[in-house]
Amino acid sequence: MAENLFRYEEGRDLVGIDDEAQRAIYYETASRSLVAVQFDKHGVYAGERELLQRGLDDPTAWVEAHGSGLVWIHPRYSNTAGTRTQ
Repeated sequence: MAENLFRYEEGRDLVGIDDEAQRAIYYETASRSLVAVQFDKHGVYAGERELLQRGLDDPTAWVEAHGSGLVWIHPRYSNTAGTRTQ
């Protein structure tokens, strides 16, 4: 599953995984948007996405506010949120 998450990452930064481990949170650099995208062992479902926030220059503030709802946070953001990484 990790390979699928990172393969989908082109043009996006993987930020974290929600607490149910069913959605990956990505920062889309071109649109400066944070989105949640459904995934499972078969892949990432780009059609199953939800806009979380737009107009972000950096998703760090979002991670600080919502990091407790994530089961995993990418190491580049994990120190700022003070939440667990696995």
